[in-house]
Amino acid sequence: RLSELSNDFQIELTFWMMIHLYMVDGKDEQALNHLHKLGPASCYFLLFVLEEMLDAKDYARMVPFVEFFSKNIKPYLYDYQSQEYKRTRFLYNALQIIRPFCSFTKRFDLLERILRETIPYSLIPYSHYLYEKKEYKKWVELQVAERVNVLSEWSNQVKEIQKEQPEVLLPILHLQVVNLIAAKNRSSYREAVRYLKKLRTIYKKMKQVDVWNSYIYFISEEYK
Repeated sequence: RLSELSNDFQIELTFWMMIHLYMVDGKDEQALNHLHKLGPASCYFLLFVLEEMLDAKDYARMVPFVEFFSKNIKPYLYDYQSQEYKRTRFLYNALQIIRPFCSFTKRFDLLERILRETIPYSLIPYSHYLYEKKEYKKWVELQVAERVNVLSEWSNQVKEIQKEQPEVLLPILHLQVVNLIAAKNRSSYREAVRYLKKLRTIYKKMKQVDVWNSYIYFISEEYK
């Protein structure tokens, strides 16, 4: 088994040496062809080259290589990084290069693709990205999908979203009310009432009082 792994590494290293030589000679198309043959395994080596290009401010040249990287980082993490912390560390190192590149080139689509494809390892940076872009609906959907306790872990962000776009918080508040009522103790009931008041305020602001009335009737019947 060790000999097989050694052979695989030698093949990858040979491919990468060829890729590097092509890039030194400015033959990027040939380099990209070999990258595609090597596949996700090349992501590890490619990161060093991308860092050199970034330092040289060779942004236009980076584009096709970052595009390749964005399509291959997910299988690379799962197939070539066996430990959770190593996957997270590799991703965070990559973002140190990808973020400034995307800022200079305005290719935020590539940054978002990488963040989206590498969930759950990208949960924190992706959350910050969506919040900074004011994509609050996506932000909430991400937190709900990953079962994050948003109201405690992102309390400052929730306050700002409540000011700007409170309706997107409805799924989080509904879930919080259900969880608190299900706890079946006096303090949780009091907390549930507090969040029900927030829900009522949002529904009134949205001029959907009928929806609120239907909802509160449902809650009353479900948990009476």
